[in-house]
Formats: sequence, C-alpha cells, structure tokens
Amino acid sequence: MTSPPPLSGIRVLEFAGLAPGSSALPPFTYLPYHANRVIQGPFTGLLLADYGASVLRIDRPIPSSTHTPSASSLPSSDVLSRRKSSIAVSIKDPRGVALIKELVKHVDVIIDPFRPGVLEKAGLAPKELLGVNGRLIFARITGFRRDGKYAQMAGHDINYIAVSGVLSMLGMCARFQKKKKKKKNPGDGGGRGTGWSRQ
Repeated sequence: MTSPPPLSGIRVLEFAGLAPGSSALPPFTYLPYHANRVIQGPFTGLLLADYGASVLRIDRPIPSSTHTPSASSLPSSDVLSRRKSSIAVSIKDPRGVALIKELVKHVDVIIDPFRPGVLEKAGLAPKELLGVNGRLIFARITGFRRDGKYAQMAGHDINYIAVSGVLSMLGMCARFQKKKKKKKNPGDGGGRGTGWSRQ
C-alpha cells in the first residue's frame, strides 16, 4: 500500500513575485532563460506541491489575460506552476486584500517572495495575518537579509556573485574578447542545476 505524500493536508498560499516572469504572461508564451528572474518563491511552492501540499498561487491581475470573462483557460506553460492552483488578485486593491485575509484563515503556510515592506504596505504584514490565523508559518524569501545595507537589493545570481567578489574574477565579457572561449556565469549554472531552467 502506497503511503500519502508527507505534506498531504498542508495548505500553502504563495505570492507571485513582482519581477517579469512567466506567471504574468498569457498561456504558452515562450520565455528565454532569464525572463523568469524571481524563482525562489515559485520554486519553494513547487517543492511543497511535489511533496503533497495544496498550493494556491496569488498572481498579479493582467488586463485582458487573467481577470476578464473572455480570458483563455488554457493550461500555463510555466513549469513552476506544476500541481498548483492560481487566482489573480491585486494586493493594491482593498477588495483583493480582504479576499486574501479570508483565504489566510484556511492556510498553514505563506510564501512571501517580496522585498521587505511590500506586504506591510499592502496591509498584509505578518502581525496582521497572524491575528487572523495564529497557526501561520511565514516563509519570507529575500536575496539578502531583511535588514542592513543590502535589504532592498534585488536577489539575482549576478548580485550574489558580484557581492561575493566572484564576478571580478571572471574577466571581461566574451563579446569583448575575440578568439577566446565564452566564460560561464556560475550563478546561471547553479540555477540550471535545480531543474527549473526553461531551456
């Protein structure tokens, strides 16, 4: 007899990131590798869904695509949406904030991929949501610490290798070095190794 996945019964609310990504585009839109830049949150949700959690993703409303009666209902080509449900809700609209607070009553985990202060500005700070559901677990994912001089810096592979000093060791870009083999970005290589690369 097969046992149920370890996270069966766990309900997750995942906020889609603000950077350009496949969650904000119509179904079957081709994306180059770098288009879906903020993947920490979606990839976390994907892992939880693969282990049996029920994941609902909050996408940004896109006019004529995600929140109109005539919007296409074709499945998304976004590989990070596997085993997830999704709805389009604006966290800048009081009605959207009210809806999210209703959903929060029934979830166990919230995945926050935003920079520090985004959910607070929308009225969805942990303190407020814990008042609605005291059992919530917050997964707040940022590129750097939530305080300090890098708190507001976007967390992408190029930032990490620059701050660590690795970028300065790679030399000039290959396009400026004729007859030399193109250098690889170690951040890109690490990302591709996780299995979420679109190429």
